[in-house]
Amino acid sequence: MCIVCQTISVGAAALTGILPIATPEPEVVAPSLTAVSQSAIQPTSIGGTACKNPGQVRRVGGSKFKCLRVGSNQLWRRVAGPTSTTTTALNTTTTAPRKLIEDPRISPMSSLIDSTACKMPDLTFWQGQLTSSGFPRSPFRPSSKKTLSVFVLPIAFADIPFASSNMTRLVDATTRVRDYFRSVSYGQADITWTFASESEWIRYNENADYFRLITGPKTMDKTTFIADVLSRTSPTLGLSNYDVIAIQTAFDARSNFGQGFTLDPSTAFKTPSGRVMSVVFDGGTNGGSWASLAHELGHGWLGFEDLYHFQTPSSAYFNYWDLMNAGGSRGAELAVWHRFLVGWVSDSQIRCVPSGSGLTTHFVSALPVKNDFPKGVTFQLSAGRMLVIESRRTGGFDSAGSTALVYVVDTNIPHSQAPFRLIGELTRIGQQVSVSGIDVSLLNADDTGDLVSISVGLG
Repeated sequence: MCIVCQTISVGAAALTGILPIATPEPEVVAPSLTAVSQSAIQPTSIGGTACKNPGQVRRVGGSKFKCLRVGSNQLWRRVAGPTSTTTTALNTTTTAPRKLIEDPRISPMSSLIDSTACKMPDLTFWQGQLTSSGFPRSPFRPSSKKTLSVFVLPIAFADIPFASSNMTRLVDATTRVRDYFRSVSYGQADITWTFASESEWIRYNENADYFRLITGPKTMDKTTFIADVLSRTSPTLGLSNYDVIAIQTAFDARSNFGQGFTLDPSTAFKTPSGRVMSVVFDGGTNGGSWASLAHELGHGWLGFEDLYHFQTPSSAYFNYWDLMNAGGSRGAELAVWHRFLVGWVSDSQIRCVPSGSGLTTHFVSALPVKNDFPKGVTFQLSAGRMLVIESRRTGGFDSAGSTALVYVVDTNIPHSQAPFRLIGELTRIGQQVSVSGIDVSLLNADDTGDLVSISVGLG
C-alpha cells in the first residue's frame, strides 16, 4: 500500500526509511548554476557519423573509433581516447573552459532510441494497491500535474490529545510539503490543504495502543483502523471531493508510524460523505512531520514504492538519495526515475541508450534545476531492470554535494524489498562503476551537471 508502508525509527539506521523529525529541517537554498567548468583534452571526433564496414577501426585525433551497428544504422563509436587533463576537484578550472552541454563528445540523439523504449513495466506490480516502479501509471491515482486537494483530519486518543500547538506544527509541515512538491515537480504540481475544524476532529476514548499503534509491529497494516476513523467523520465534510485524506495524530515520542496508499474504486473506503480512494496516515514522532507526510503522499498520491527493505531496515540499498528511502536526509529530493514515472521529467529529457551501442557520451543536467536539458540516462539491462544515471547537486531539498548517481531500478523485486539498488556515487573525474558488463564513467563535471560515458558491449 504501501499497505504496510511504514517509517523506520532513527535507531534502525540514519539512512533508511523516514526519519522521525521533531521539527522541520532548515531550508536548503538552491545555488545559482554559474558554470565553473573543467575541460578535458578535446580530440577531433567522428563519433556518431555514418560508417560503412561494421568492425572497422579508425584513429582520429588520438582517439580510437569502431564502426558499430546502432538500430538500422552503422555509426562510428569511440572505444578509446586520450587521458583527460582533469583533477579530482569539481570546482577546478583548467585552461580551456567549456560548457559541458556543448562538449563535442556528446553522442547525438540519432544514436539513441526514443525514451518510450525505456518505459519498462513493473514485473511485480501490486495489483489493487496501485503502487509501482514501472509504466503505465494507474488511472485511479490523483493526477501528478494538477493542484492536489488534501483534507487534513486530526485524530486524538486518551493518551495523545491534539492541542493548538500540534496544529501549529502540522500547518508548518504542510507548508513545507507544498514547497517540496512544487520544487521537485519543477512547478508542475501544487497542493491545497483544507483543515477540519476542531469540532470535526476524531477523538477516541481509548489509548492509542488499544489499536496497537504504539507497541504493534512497524509493518502492521492499519487499514482497518483507518476505515474506522473515516466511518466516524461527519457527513457534511464531503470527503469524496478531495484527492487525498491526510489523517494525523499529535507528536508522541513513544513510537512512529505511517501508511499511505491509493485504492481502486472496488476497494475504496466508504464514508458518510462518499468514497475515498487515497489516504495517508502519520503518527507518533511522525505526527506533523513534513518528511513523513511527504513520503506518504509519495505512496497515496504518486504511487511510489518504499525503497528500503522491510526485513532489513538498516541496509541502505539506495542510501539517502530519495524521499521514499530517507525522507528529510541529505538527499531528500526524488530520483529522476520517479520524476520520469509521473511526467515531471519529460520524455525528451531522458536519453535512452540502445543495446549494442558501444561507447556513448551524455551530459546530465543537475537534477534540482528547472530546465529543458537531459535529466537522466537509461539503459535496459534485462527484463524489468533499468540502469539509470542522474546528476545530484546541493540545491532544492538536497544537501549531499556533487554526485553522478548510478543505480538500477529492478521491478523483479517486489514492494517492501528495495527495488532501487545503488551501484555507485561518482564524485571524482575518472571514477567508473560496472554492472552487468556495462561500464559507466564520470568524464567531467561542473555546477551545471555531469558528463558521463556508458560502454555497452565492448568487452
